[in-house]
Order: sequence, then C-alpha cells, then structure tokens
Amino acid sequence: MLLLCAPSRAIDRDRRLDELYHTSWTTKDGAPSEIFAIAQTEDGYLWLGTTAGLIRFDGIHFENYEPPFGGTLPAKNVASLLAVPGEGLWIGFASGEVSFLKNGRITSYHQKDGLPPSSVRSLVRDRQRRIWAASLTGLSLFDGSRWKSIGADWNFSGGATAALVDHAGTIWIGTPDRVEFLPGGTGRFQLAAEGLKYVTSLSEDSHGTIWMSQLGGGVRPVRLPLPKLQVSVLKAFFDDHGSLWAPTLGIGLSRIPDPDSGKPAILDKLAERYSHVSGLTSEFAETIFQDSEGDIWVGTNTGLDRFRQSAATAVSSPSRPYMSLAPGDRGTVWVAPLNYALQLVQDRRLLAKMPEDLAQLRNQPASCIHRDAEGTLWMGTDSGLLRFAGSHLGRIPYPREKKSDADSRRAAITMTEARPDGLWVSFIGDGVYRFSDGNWTSLETLGGPQGIAMSSFTDPNGTVWLGLLDLTVVRIDDRGIRVFGAQDGVQVGKVRTIQGRDAKIWIGGDNGVAWFDGNQFRKLTPAGGSLRDVFGILETDEGLWFSENRGIIYVSHSELAAFEKDPNHPVGFRVLDFLDGVDAPLQRSAMNPAVVQGSDGLLWFATTQGLVFIDPKRIPTNMVRPPVSITSVVANSKLYTPSSGLALPDRVRNLEIDYIGISLAIPERVRYRYKLEEYDRDWQDPGGRRQAFYTNPGPGSYTFRVMAASPDGVWNESGATIAFSIAPAFYETWWFRLLYALAAGGIVWMLYILRLRLVTAQLQARLGERLRERERIARELHDTLLQSFQGSLYEVQAARNLFPRRPDDAMQTLDEAIHSAEAAIAEGRDAIRDLRSGSPIPSELPQLLAAAGQELSGVVASNGGSPAFRVTVEGSPREIQTVLQDEVYRIGREILRNAFHHARAKKIEVEIRYDAEEFRIRFRDDGIGIESKLLNEGARPGHWGLPGVRERAKLVGAQLDFWSEAGAGTEVQVTVPASVAYRKSRGVRAFGFFGSHAD
Repeated sequence: MLLLCAPSRAIDRDRRLDELYHTSWTTKDGAPSEIFAIAQTEDGYLWLGTTAGLIRFDGIHFENYEPPFGGTLPAKNVASLLAVPGEGLWIGFASGEVSFLKNGRITSYHQKDGLPPSSVRSLVRDRQRRIWAASLTGLSLFDGSRWKSIGADWNFSGGATAALVDHAGTIWIGTPDRVEFLPGGTGRFQLAAEGLKYVTSLSEDSHGTIWMSQLGGGVRPVRLPLPKLQVSVLKAFFDDHGSLWAPTLGIGLSRIPDPDSGKPAILDKLAERYSHVSGLTSEFAETIFQDSEGDIWVGTNTGLDRFRQSAATAVSSPSRPYMSLAPGDRGTVWVAPLNYALQLVQDRRLLAKMPEDLAQLRNQPASCIHRDAEGTLWMGTDSGLLRFAGSHLGRIPYPREKKSDADSRRAAITMTEARPDGLWVSFIGDGVYRFSDGNWTSLETLGGPQGIAMSSFTDPNGTVWLGLLDLTVVRIDDRGIRVFGAQDGVQVGKVRTIQGRDAKIWIGGDNGVAWFDGNQFRKLTPAGGSLRDVFGILETDEGLWFSENRGIIYVSHSELAAFEKDPNHPVGFRVLDFLDGVDAPLQRSAMNPAVVQGSDGLLWFATTQGLVFIDPKRIPTNMVRPPVSITSVVANSKLYTPSSGLALPDRVRNLEIDYIGISLAIPERVRYRYKLEEYDRDWQDPGGRRQAFYTNPGPGSYTFRVMAASPDGVWNESGATIAFSIAPAFYETWWFRLLYALAAGGIVWMLYILRLRLVTAQLQARLGERLRERERIARELHDTLLQSFQGSLYEVQAARNLFPRRPDDAMQTLDEAIHSAEAAIAEGRDAIRDLRSGSPIPSELPQLLAAAGQELSGVVASNGGSPAFRVTVEGSPREIQTVLQDEVYRIGREILRNAFHHARAKKIEVEIRYDAEEFRIRFRDDGIGIESKLLNEGARPGHWGLPGVRERAKLVGAQLDFWSEAGAGTEVQVTVPASVAYRKSRGVRAFGFFGSHAD
C-alpha cells in the first residue's frame, strides 16, 4: 500500500543531518577503503572507484568487478568515474589511462591514444556528447573516435583538476590556481577566477551559481569571494533540494541545508556536522554522490556511508523503558519516564536541561502525565498529583479511602479530563477516581464497576472512556455509566489504549483493534495477518496509526472508509519498522499514553530506547522503479553469462536464473515476480529472493521475464527478459521420437498379431476339443450300442433260421437275443454314464479281455461254430493307468469283435506282455486277413471300427501296428511306453539314491 504523500527524490532541507537514516559499511562488511569516486549506471548499480580497483555495489553485496567478456582494466587505482545514460561507464585512473565499460566489455585508452601521463581527476560529458578528461598535466577531449589535447588554440594551458558542465552547457575547468569556462558554441576558454588554492571540485547550485572547493581555501562561489565555508574539501556538491554537502578532510561531513540564507559572516555557523563520533566511517571523507532515489553516498578512507530520509526519525535519549507522553505548545512534547525526572522535547531534540521558565519542573519524577485542553499539565508522582498551570505548580494528595493503603506509595497509570475542570485517574492496586472541586470520588461510588483502568480518553463531547483490566470498556456521559463487554464487541483482550477523533472511538489491546460504531465495537480485520499487542492509537487527517509489536502500523482513510462500510472488509496496512527509522521496539507497558500528536502535527511514539517521530504529511515515497537485470544463468551447476540467444546444452536437470532489481535505499524490501514462458502458467512470487529455480525444464526455446517493485510497491513492469534454448538429447529429438513411435507401434502390432494368433489357437483348440469329444462319443456309441445291437441282430437271425427246424431252440435263441438287447441297453446306459462321469472300467485288463472274448464267442457259436479263444500273460503283471486301461480295453474289444465277426478264424489269441520298457498287447487270428487297400484307407465307407481304434491309440500315446495278408490271418499290436502305461509306486522317495519302498 502506497503512503500518503508526494514522491520525494531528495532530502528535505529542514530535516537535520542527525535526523537522517544513516548506514555505514566498512571492511568488516566487505566494503572497500579509500573511495575517491562514486557513480551510478542505468542498471542501478553503484560504482566505487578505489585505490584497490573498481567495485560494484547492489545495496547489499560488494563485488570487485572484472569484465565478463574478456579484457582487463589497465590499472587498479581509480581516480574518477562518469556514468553516461544509455551508453556506459567512463573510468579515469590515477596512472593516466581512461577506460569505457559497456555491456560487460571494456575499451581502454593510453598515452599512445593522446592522453597525458597523469591522474585523471575528473570526467564530464558536454552537450555534443564529447568526453572531457581533466588531468594534472593537461586537459583532453574525446570526440568519439580519438583523444586530443586542449592547448593554446583553445586558450587553455596547464593541468586541470576539476571539470563541470552546467545547465546551460558551459564547460567549467578548475586548475591548481584558477577557474576557466568555455561557453557553449565557442572554441576559446575564458578566465572566471584566479589566485586560487588548488581547485578540487566544481558544483552548480539551484540558481545556476557555480561553486568551487579548494584545498585549504574552503567552499565558495567561483565569482564571489564570499560567503565561504572554511573547510578543506576534495568534492562538494548541491543536492536536488539545494542543500550544500561538503565531505571534509579531517572533520567529517558538513552540510548547509539552505546556503542562500547565509550571510558571509555566518555561513560556517549554518553548517551541520556529522563526524566519526556520530557514526561516520571516518573523519576523512573523500567523495560524495546523490543516487537516482535521492540518497546521499559518502566515500571515506575507511568505508562507505549512506544518508536517506526515512519515514520515522529517532530522537536520541537515555534508555527509559516506561514513558508517558503529552503534547505541549509549539511542537514540544512532555516525557515522563517512570522513576525519572520529567523531560521536554523541543525542536525535535530532547533537552538536556529544563528551560528556566520551567525550572519548577526540574527533577520532578512522574509515572504518568496528561495535558488538558486548557494547557494544564497533570503529573502522577509517588507523593501525589501535581498540577502545573501557567507558572504555578501545585500538589494534590491522593485519595485515602482504603485504610490498608494509607501508608503505601501509589502509581497513576492513566489520566484523562473530567470536564469542566476535573480529572479521572486510575491507580495501580486501587481503582478509578474522579478529582473535581478539590475532592476525590471513586467510580464505584458513582455507580460504576470496580476495577483498574489501563487506558482512558475524553472525546470532544466530554464523554469519558475507560479500558478496564477485566477486558471491558466503561463509558461515562450525561446518560450515565455503561459497561461494554465481549457481547458488545470488546474482543481485543486487555484494552491497552483508547483514542478517538471527533465522535469516532478506537480501542486497541493484546488481540487487535476495534471501532465503536455508536452501538457496539467492531473488530478490524487486517489483510494478511493479525494484529497483536497494540499499545497506542492515533487517528489523523491521513489515517489511523498505532504501535504494534512489529512496528508502527498505518491504515489509510480509504481503507478505514471501506471498513466502516463493510466490517468484514480485510483492511490493508503498512508496517514501518527499523528500515523506516523505528530503531527500537515500541514501548509495551501500562504507562500511557505512549503515542501522541504534537501541536505541529508530528506523531510521537515511545520506544524501549527513547522516542521516534513521524511527519504524517511528509512521508517519503520511493516512486523510482528499480532497474532489473538478469545476472547469471546456471545449468547443471555450470555458470553461463546471460546473453541474447543463449544456447544451453542438452539434459538440463537443474536450472537457476539469477536476477536483481536495484533499489539502493532499502534493497531488503525489493520484491519480485517472474515467469518462464512455455513453462510457468502464471507469474511466480518469490518475495525478495533473487533466484528462480527449475527442475527438468526439457528441450525447447524459452523466454524468462522478471519484474521488480520498489520498497513502496512501485513495479517496474518492463523488467528484464532473456531468451534462451535448451538443446534436446538424442532421445528428445523429433526423429528419435518418430522412430520410437514407429517401434512402439510395431511392437503393439506384433503383440496384436500374437494375441490374434493366440485367440485363434484357443478357438481352434476349443473346436478341436469339441470335435474330439464328438469323435469319442461316436466311438463309444460304436463300441457299445452299435456292436451290441449288431450282436443281438445276429442272434435274432439265428433264431429265425432255427424256427422251421427246431422251434424250441429258436425260442431259446430268441430269448438270448432279447437278453442281449437288454444287455446292450444297459451297456449303452453305462457308456453314457461313463461319458458324463469319466469313471473307469473296473477289473484287470486280462480278465476284461477274456470276458469280452467269451461273450463274442457265444454270439458266434449261436450262428454255427465258434473259433478257439485264449488270453495269455507274460511277465509280472503291473497296475495299468486307469484311463489307459479303459482305452486299451475298448481298443482290444473292437479288434476282437472284428476278429470274431469278420475274420472267419478258427483260432483267436490275445497275448499281454508286461516289460520293463513297455507294455504290449498282441491280437492274432488265422482268418481271411484284411485287404491291404482297407488297411491303407483305414476303413470301409460307413464303418468306424478301425478309425476309432486308431484315434483311441493316438489319444493315449500308444503305437498301433497291423500285420495282415489275404488268407494268412491278422496280427495287431498295441505298444505303450512303460512311463505312460504303468502307475508309479506311492513309496518312491524324493531322491532316487535313497531307494524306494511300497506302502
């Protein structure tokens, strides 16, 4: 929030030298010594010419300057500096060289370029943009391309010690014994003064008068012998308000605020002094300079000093922790330090001794003080109440209502008027009393509450306000006494202060500030934080002021108006702290008031170390927009000089951009905003930090922008900008990304194809399983129902053949056919059950095959003859896998069925062999054999016996071999590996070398 007054870029004349905010830097702070020249360039930097080299200062850090783009300065001992706006910095050396610094590049000129071989004491630029160099052995002119010596053809001779270009463009040159000048547009110098004592500097005052300083000859106008400031000065100058500043060689800094008012005899008496005792770094001051913000810089032989006008000014006084203040006449202020003698501030100074007309008040200690509207001074002392009116001092005994306190010492902590001629007083440990017509009356007696008041105030209507220790506020007026509590908005903790203006009442306490709107108190809500420990309040034409634990708080009238209109409005405020001249914490004690406004309008605040005052109508406001520059770029810990088109390498993981906005007055309060375009969405607010940090910004082109605000919030929105690029790594290039995308697409396509194939294979597998299931069902139906019904059909045919000849046998055969049909149905039912449950066929394989052969033999016998059948077993029988036994049985049954019904064999054999390597079954008959064509084709059309046999063998991993010739019988062998055929013993151990055993 900007403050109140017109901008100021110079120090007011009526502000004394000892009232300015002074800051010093010496070698312990990094500052150089032997400073002979000071200049400021457009980027805001302060440049110091010293015997040790060129120093650059940003308000916080000193830097021994070296040009960043190569080249070096020709010498160390800098004698003069000249900053040219829009161009650069000219540097004059004690050894005679001159250098020009622009954008980090240095150009140097030597004797061979036309310069004389002696110290360059001064550098100036005329209206033709030419540079003049004053050297001890001659005067030189640089016209933009070369240096030339100024001699007789210019009506000039000898050396030059000082130079100045005045407001009219006239060039003034000082020499060891005279001053000459060159009017604009002419080519010959004219004499202005002679018989002088080594002219060290030339300066122009606000009226256009040229002044000179001399070694041993003082400071005076060139063309007038008097008035004269009798001091030895290397450089004197006039600031923007016309004050004359003279750094001296031996007695510190001198200043004449208004040299126009001085008569010749009293000019020295008008000078203010600031010496080493006052805080100056040295009594030997060598140069002086005023910066763009109006502050004064002094270079001495041991350091650097700065003087600026601050918002608050400290008044030096003995440290008194508890003080009560009261305004006096003609801007005076009464100060009552607890247990110390009464003091008086006059002309903004604390008087060491009370004036003679106030001698009665000398050595009068007081704990509390109040001055009423009639000018009467009331003082609370240990022995009673003092009343000083006119020139009369009277003593009034304190009330003695409490017997236990009759001999005790009392302390008054707050007093206010009881109109028309009385006084309200609050005593520690007793309570509140009214003194009127020579009598004391307690607040309780008047019908008020019991308690001690910590603050009090009488408004213009005569209404009395008291802030009690029990967190309530008491109002006393013609209507009576009313107590306001928390339910009425009194929520500021202990009410430490009450003040008002007109009919407006403010209270302050431990927890903030509140305003009385006529019915209740409304607590002020600050924007950005809270208010704590408010011990004093004042409202002036400019706004509301109060003392708080952070410093002096100011709220403008516009903010107050917004708050009165809307009690929920967040109130903006400004804090004035030590950087604004509040040199110590503000007083926090029961003694009050600790904040008063003098009759001259100044605001006075008690601190723990003395007093500070503020002129609310003349608060300096810094309207200078701080120049902003980008100082460095650091990528992956490598430093780069910021330049247009900066190209950074690839794989930047950590990026740091350093910047600075320079306000030399209060650099600690410069605030920043920055934005990295193409990265940051919004402006970033780092506060006062001078670095921006980024992690993994990635390749591409970027633009970094930064702006800065002055200590008073004036933004330089143009700021500074740098465009740079970050190279891509090979994996961040477009072609790599294209290849990567293609590769990724190819992989995705391959995965898609693989998935498609997998899904296709799964579908085919499911279809195959269904097909195999259908084939298995077909085999089961063929091997069960069809074969059984075929056998039954044979029996029915046999019965039919027997009916004509042997009816009884035919009936028996028919019964057997019926029995076979029933068995076929049962067998079909069992087969279907087996298909659903997968249950194995019981019994051992040799018995199963023997039973099947016996059954088939009976069926064939009923048709007239049956072949001989037998089953043989070789080797030690072993337990066959259940599923394998079922399939092998069905294979054998089908082979036997074919042999019995189609082979016309006389003998059929089954040989079962249990070998260690394999399990083998052979089926032999001596029938008609199988045609080779049939073996090759696999089956007769419409018959599924042989295909079913082959499918079952393949399903269980068995090898099926056929040997047959027409008329030579048939042999079929089924071979199964032992590892597949036999069941493993449950007693096998985990490791073979431990042996095995059966359960």
